[in-house]
Amino acid sequence: MNRRLDEATKDAISPFLAERDELQARRQSNLVQRSQIADGLKLYAGLEARQASFARAQRNLETLRKKQREAKQRPDRNHVISQISRRYAEILTEIQYPKVKEPGVLAPYIDDKLVPYIRGQHFRDASSGGQVLVSLAWMLAVLEVAYETNNTHPGFLMIDSPQKNLGGKADDTEFADIHLAERVYRHIVNWSSAGPSSRKYAHPQP
Repeated sequence: MNRRLDEATKDAISPFLAERDELQARRQSNLVQRSQIADGLKLYAGLEARQASFARAQRNLETLRKKQREAKQRPDRNHVISQISRRYAEILTEIQYPKVKEPGVLAPYIDDKLVPYIRGQHFRDASSGGQVLVSLAWMLAVLEVAYETNNTHPGFLMIDSPQKNLGGKADDTEFADIHLAERVYRHIVNWSSAGPSSRKYAHPQP
């Protein structure tokens, strides 16, 4: 009975069933597409928020950079040379450069062209041993003052033959004292070992 009923109504009902199945498939496809669109909109909204945050960060960075440029003033050249000159004289005094503290002897200094002088003479007028010590003191003074005042410097020195023409190889008897080189090493070690607050021109560290 049921079979005959199915056979009798098949042609009339089948088109509606096929259409129903098609509608269900289309509905499911639309649901999937709607879910994908919703996820995409969420991602896009998140991207917009991040772009806005990035734009704000860029503006803040430019503002800070501008303030930094305005706040950072070029140091006074004469003041810098004065600092280096004082340190240069202190180093030569500390290592006991011969006759540098004798009465009537002009204190070591660096002129406005950054040329070092010793005993009132251009450093090239010194003996070879004296030139070695003057060169070391000059280089160390520049490094130390630059580091302590937080100014531009590579941050290292490459020193070649610091004992040349000193001690037993000196061409001048007043530089035959091997302790001259030892005092240079001692100065370097002491300065390198000192904490920032112990250094003369030390600035607070960021």
